[in-house]
Amino acid sequence: MISTGTPAPRPWIRLWARCVDYFLWGVIIYFPLVMAHRSGAISSPEYRLIATFPMLIVLTWALMEPIVMAVFGTTFGKALLSVRLTHPPSEGLSSANLGPLFKRSISVCLKGVGIGYLVATLVTGLFSYGDLKSHGETSWDRNGGFVVTHGKVGYLRGGAAAIICLVGTCFVLFWVILQIQH
Repeated sequence: MISTGTPAPRPWIRLWARCVDYFLWGVIIYFPLVMAHRSGAISSPEYRLIATFPMLIVLTWALMEPIVMAVFGTTFGKALLSVRLTHPPSEGLSSANLGPLFKRSISVCLKGVGIGYLVATLVTGLFSYGDLKSHGETSWDRNGGFVVTHGKVGYLRGGAAAIICLVGTCFVLFWVILQIQH
């Protein structure tokens, strides 16, 4: 649902906010994996399995995002791009919303980003985009009773998000190249 004053659904802003969260979460979980590999806790064949790193990011973030949302009321990407998620009647998020937040996050993981598997991500992304454009809200927000509103992004916030997404994309491409070479 969109509050008054919000001109229309903003799927690209929502996507960028999610990408910022994924890239930052990816950096957080990447370094412990590298350290585990260097220490010998993960052998080379197991390390190669981490070629599924995008799926690892999406799946683990689906479990972490509700906790972050309940504790902070938002995620970094949503805060950066002025995306606000509320759960009426409380008009905010808290630990009381943890169950609905988990359901929403798992639904986004499955229906919105296809668990991070490239082909599934493209297909689910197209369906989610169509759902948002035609209904003004996504199925996971509609089914969970969540309301998404948007504030003004501005050049500074938009630029910061673009830089994070650009660096994140370069990081992913570098990771893929390393996987191909090994």
